[in-house]
Amino acid sequence: MSGMSGGHASTAETGWGDPVPLLRAAGLAGPVLVVADAAAISRLAPAWAEAFAAAGWLHRVLDAGHPAAGAVAAIAAEAESLRAAVLVAAGDAAVVAVVQQAATACRLPCVTLPCAVGHAERATL
Repeated sequence: MSGMSGGHASTAETGWGDPVPLLRAAGLAGPVLVVADAAAISRLAPAWAEAFAAAGWLHRVLDAGHPAAGAVAAIAAEAESLRAAVLVAAGDAAVVAVVQQAATACRLPCVTLPCAVGHAERATL
């Protein structure tokens, strides 16, 4: 998307604790619903809170746990409650897949942050 080759931004450009530059570069803004696994939340939630507060964006972090039946509907309901403008997926492949499905169902953009071991080193929009 805008300013990013192939819709990707490198970790060196953004840092995963502050996704605001990536979102802004893509023309996105809050409110932001971050859906993440426990590992990503424990490492990055405080940095997300600081970054979104500095941007003046409302955000909420939803623990995806181990996505199961009904997860897409639960994420969609949370996005609607927040009036989210964008979903951010942070975690393993299962979390990313369910957040992408929820974004499609909600007709919202989805940004994926590679936070788990084995993920690619690039964020995707």
